[in-house]
Amino acid sequence: MANGDWHTFRDIDTALGAAKGTAFRAFKQLRPELVEGRDFSVLRADTHGRRIESLRRNGRIYASSVNVVLLSASTRTLIEQNLPGRA
Repeated sequence: MANGDWHTFRDIDTALGAAKGTAFRAFKQLRPELVEGRDFSVLRADTHGRRIESLRRNGRIYASSVNVVLLSASTRTLIEQNLPGRA
């Protein structure tokens, strides 16, 4: 699972010119339909600290992020399609 193969909430917010938290809120609404390991992966600070810091250095996560959710390309598309005003 290379960093470039997965997307972050910041990646999506930035690409869409959306406010911080927009992609996260859409993810929370879709979460019951998603499967961890297939649609998204959670990086926990206590076990994935180096990877999280790499994402932070590359500007792919918000400075305040502790644990990080990585999203598959199909989940990114689903989130984008479910944002208000987009279809």
